[in-house]
Amino acid sequence: PSMAGVGTTVTYQIQVSNPGDLPADNVVLVDEIPDGMSYAGSNPAADLTGRTLQWRLGKLGAGTVRTLEVNLRADRPGSAVSCAEATATGGLKARQCVTTTVSLNALDLRISGPVQASVGDQVTFEIVVTNPGETSYGKLVIRDRFDEGLEHATSQKSIDRTLADVFGPRQSMRITDTLR
Repeated sequence: PSMAGVGTTVTYQIQVSNPGDLPADNVVLVDEIPDGMSYAGSNPAADLTGRTLQWRLGKLGAGTVRTLEVNLRADRPGSAVSCAEATATGGLKARQCVTTTVSLNALDLRISGPVQASVGDQVTFEIVVTNPGETSYGKLVIRDRFDEGLEHATSQKSIDRTLADVFGPRQSMRITDTLR
């Protein structure tokens, strides 16, 4: 994924393919765990040495694709570059990298509304919450607090709303609040 939040598990899929007409022998896949991430598991299981994951895939037939899954935990914010390299007998080699931006707040919140109003006017504010990452979050509650002098039909100081029990990847929610 291109984005993740601190404390979440990030899943990478690595595909090793042999597009040739002959089998590739002694295929080995190596993946370095990026700084700021820790190993949480893989399928199939990898041999872990320090921060290096290794799979001995053996023979990869002509036209064959193998898919492996690596789960890493995002431990701190920053840019995490994960690079996987496959090698085989005869000097065959392929390498690919992906960058994941890990942030403390993986949700994006934007509020828009009028910059001024007169006493007694009804003003509407639009709130957009977006999950730009690949991680789902549990119950999402938004608390809208507003200054003295603004009133909502059901509350004097704040409004709490449960937006979703599960807030999925690339999901966006738009709500409006009308105040007087």
